[in-house]
Amino acid sequence: MGHRQSPILNDNKLKLGFFSPNCGMAVTKAPERWVNSWENNIRLAQLGDWDHDGPFDHEGKFYNLKGIYGYPRPFDSKPPIMNAAGSQEGRQFATRNADFLFCIFTLAHVVCRPIQKEAEEYLHYYADELADWDAVDNLMRLQGMHAQSFPAEALEMLRGRFAAGHGTYPLVGDPDHIASELAKVPNAEFTGCTLSFVDYAKEFPYFRDEVIPRLEKMGLRNPANRPG
Repeated sequence: MGHRQSPILNDNKLKLGFFSPNCGMAVTKAPERWVNSWENNIRLAQLGDWDHDGPFDHEGKFYNLKGIYGYPRPFDSKPPIMNAAGSQEGRQFATRNADFLFCIFTLAHVVCRPIQKEAEEYLHYYADELADWDAVDNLMRLQGMHAQSFPAEALEMLRGRFAAGHGTYPLVGDPDHIASELAKVPNAEFTGCTLSFVDYAKEFPYFRDEVIPRLEKMGLRNPANRPG
């Protein structure tokens, strides 16, 4: 499925976003859930409105907020709205209200270190030694992934990926390897890739400084204006 035209991201061959697997589970029925989701999107759009100055109030069915403001403001332009769309109702909702659907993006978890061995060791540390396997198995069951659905070897591979990054594709290695893996995304006909990190605040700066310039040299990202 295509996406609504967005001048925000269309000028990059490889579009990148950030994904947090710690999503809340709606407890209302589906129609109510999507109304909740859209009101939340409106609230976030107000928080990120680059034309809006100062605090504001929001009154809605699910959120009543007073004197709120957003900082920092979006870099360069309005942030696009991306929406999951697994159900028919979700796809209809996203088509009406969002700039992008998750179905045209792929998802990946990132462990980027100066050398491959260091990245693999950290992946093993947090996704094997420290894994909460009961939680992993429960999450997979909630998503319909069980022994009756997959061969044993595929299930074990998925189990490791759920421990590492909510079942997403692993980008694990040095900057050259990460960039080469990301180069496969547009070749696989995806519009872009959303990324997650174990510790975004600590890990993203290295990804930004080492991987993004490599993607620019490969023609997948437009050169960014970086402070001198």
